[in-house]
Amino acid sequence: MKKLVLSLAFLSLVVFYSGCNTGSDATAVNNEVAKARVTEYLNYMVAGQTDKMQDFIAPSYIQAANIDFSRDKINTYFPKGFVIDEAYKSTDLSNAINVVVRLKYDGGEFLNKLTFVVFNDNGKVVFYPGNYDPNSKYLDPWYRAESINQ
Repeated sequence: MKKLVLSLAFLSLVVFYSGCNTGSDATAVNNEVAKARVTEYLNYMVAGQTDKMQDFIAPSYIQAANIDFSRDKINTYFPKGFVIDEAYKSTDLSNAINVVVRLKYDGGEFLNKLTFVVFNDNGKVVFYPGNYDPNSKYLDPWYRAESINQ
């Protein structure tokens, strides 16, 4: 009898947790969804449309960091173009995808490599920023930035 109760309890937990990740409002974040979201963001970045960039930042991060976009700004390198190099399961944040891009500048040079961490924040596919400096009032929407040596 004890074995039956334990088996039913285990089965109940499996059914419960498998149902937790499903639902009509859940947006699955896979490599293609993540790359599409980063591409959309980078198109705004290239066009210099900084007013549209704040919609890509995780609302939970904005709240936790006490970010106010009437006071704080989103950092942008104002590139001329970009190339998405890869997307893979994030090691930085669970249930997220890392998307690695290179930014192209005047003369076609690639000078920066950015890693965006893309995840689902309460039904919205957004980025987990890597840095917010309350002193300078700038937020980096990417998680990691590296200089590319030419």
